[in-house]
Amino acid sequence: SGSALLFTTIAPVEPDIPWLVLEGVTIDDATGGDGSGTAGLGETVELTIELGNQGDTNATDVSAMLVSGSAAATIVSGTTSYPNIPIGGTADNDIALTVEIAESLSDTVATLWLELESNSGGYRGVVRCELHIDLNGTGVSAVPLAFGLRPCYPNPFRGGTSLQLSLPAPT
Repeated sequence: SGSALLFTTIAPVEPDIPWLVLEGVTIDDATGGDGSGTAGLGETVELTIELGNQGDTNATDVSAMLVSGSAAATIVSGTTSYPNIPIGGTADNDIALTVEIAESLSDTVATLWLELESNSGGYRGVVRCELHIDLNGTGVSAVPLAFGLRPCYPNPFRGGTSLQLSLPAPT
């Protein structure tokens, strides 16, 4: 059927590249929001995105571009860089990434993608970030309208990952 299996005694070799994963996101809404440290409706927030290197090589000359995959978030300033990230190390972006949150939403999560390049173009990857929108004090329910399966976090991963469900009611 055009398929084949190869059995071998040669152990697989992991690529000798950095492997950048999302470690955390910090939200600063002191200038363009209410200062609560969360992303709210109509706010402009600055993001610090921490990356970790789980690869077998130092990540050098890391550049990144933030792209929105959601109508809930518009990228105002989306280009940044990172200091070199050693094997097993972490680093924050050098230049803040700025995102404007929409005035009205159909979902409480904005999906953002951080497109990465390092090691003189030898490594390219994408990290998915989910920005949870705070609806407190708006009169809008934070309960999702439909069941949804969110992507695993972190992704890519080694050793373990978490899956999140969006449930419209306790169940």
